[in-house]
Amino acid sequence: MPGVIRSLMVPLAQTTKAIFRGKKSTTKSYDVGLNLSYELDFFGKLKNMSEADRQNVFASHAAQRAAQIVVVTNVSQAYFNQRRLTAQLAIAKETLKNYQQSYAFVEQQLVTGSTNVLALEQARGVIESTRADIAQREGELAQANHTLQQLLGNYSTPLSASVSSAESVHPLPLPANLSSTILLQRPDIMEAEHQLRAADANIGVARAAFFPSITLTSGVSSSSATLSSLFNAGSGMWNFVPKIDLPIFNAGRNEANLALANVKQRQAVVNYEQKIQAAFKAVADTLSLRDSIQAATGGPAALFGVAANHFATRPRALCQRGGELYRSAGCRAFAVRHPANDPRSDLFPAG
Repeated sequence: MPGVIRSLMVPLAQTTKAIFRGKKSTTKSYDVGLNLSYELDFFGKLKNMSEADRQNVFASHAAQRAAQIVVVTNVSQAYFNQRRLTAQLAIAKETLKNYQQSYAFVEQQLVTGSTNVLALEQARGVIESTRADIAQREGELAQANHTLQQLLGNYSTPLSASVSSAESVHPLPLPANLSSTILLQRPDIMEAEHQLRAADANIGVARAAFFPSITLTSGVSSSSATLSSLFNAGSGMWNFVPKIDLPIFNAGRNEANLALANVKQRQAVVNYEQKIQAAFKAVADTLSLRDSIQAATGGPAALFGVAANHFATRPRALCQRGGELYRSAGCRAFAVRHPANDPRSDLFPAG
């Protein structure tokens, strides 16, 4: 489109050839000609039209990049959601095994009279609750697989749980003292900026419509009744026609176009400001979430360290002897949530 507008700023050359023939052979004639036309851009109409179209093309390219980033973001989020649900399902299944072992132990205690039926029913209730949790997570994992397959356009077998077993997801280090001007490189902000520049140029186009439009037209031609004498002396002619179009009355069309261009320019300004504010909000939200995740993962890591030190100094067999000590929250937490048995340890490493 900018090339079309730029072509209006250079002389236009055309050649014409024609043969006229009537009912009688005496009306037969041959014509050939060359015409030149050029519009003088005294008031910047063509220049602003070219600039507006050029900025619109840049905005389209930025929008394409933004769409690509959205697709990559959605695929990444769907993938990590699927990995998270896979890890949580593995934890739930491991927890169920531990609860089943605990139930068998309580059942043995009931036979020896060391506990009562209520403790056995409580252990059974925990098992059934864990099974329900596993069923729910299996459904969520199936939905996550479907979402990922839809985004990838590949409906083959979903990724197995072993895909990320050897991978570790580490937070990327952020360079210090980053300037906020880096946000201007975001495709959505670049798109809004180019749209604003195009709106400014359209105002120039609307203003130029109030001024005269000057077009210079020139041409040479040759006409003859016979083809052999088409280029003989005396058969040619030339013309030069300057043309001035001066707007006098058009029912307020130019005023309306200028007002519309100003409104669109103000809309582009508001849109540009909103894009910048949204970019700052997205960065602030991401940094806050990053800090909260680090704080949330630091607590359990410290708890696991305390538990590991405790059971390193006291033989773990104490938790397997039975009685109230085995049923304590500390032993169960160690058996169920110890980092060595936690499938999430390779997905969310400490530190």
